[in-house]
Amino acid sequence: MHSQSSNPATAVEGSASASQPAVQPRVMTLENQVSDLPYWLTSPCPHWCGGFHRPHDTIHDALHLSDFDVTLQLTTQEADPHVNRDELGIEPVQLAASLRQHHLEAAPRVALVADIDGKERDLKLTLAEARELAAGLTHLLSLAEDGGAR
Repeated sequence: MHSQSSNPATAVEGSASASQPAVQPRVMTLENQVSDLPYWLTSPCPHWCGGFHRPHDTIHDALHLSDFDVTLQLTTQEADPHVNRDELGIEPVQLAASLRQHHLEAAPRVALVADIDGKERDLKLTLAEARELAAGLTHLLSLAEDGGAR
């Protein structure tokens, strides 16, 4: 029969004996992950970072990347033709938005990335610029959806 202690520091429900120390869950911290992290990662990641860091990442790859992004297929943008295994294909242009922050930067940037004419184009906006763009887009949508009423 399992005994239980009213003191969570000395026993965990289901432990064999109240005299045995409790099994504490291991909290992952920078200190106990050091062997799994790149040398440049000297502080915890931002809360939004997807944690895609590998031990062999170079300083060039010292980026925090969000694991959430918004990707849109642009249906009115002229599609890019491409050759894929002896076959001509048409690839619609996609626009993606995500958060990126170099480990030495003070704040994240909103990255807008599109592959146009076979070349990846990216724009990095400060948070203030992204808010301004969002407000402007919201206003344009409001104008369009209101049928042009002012």
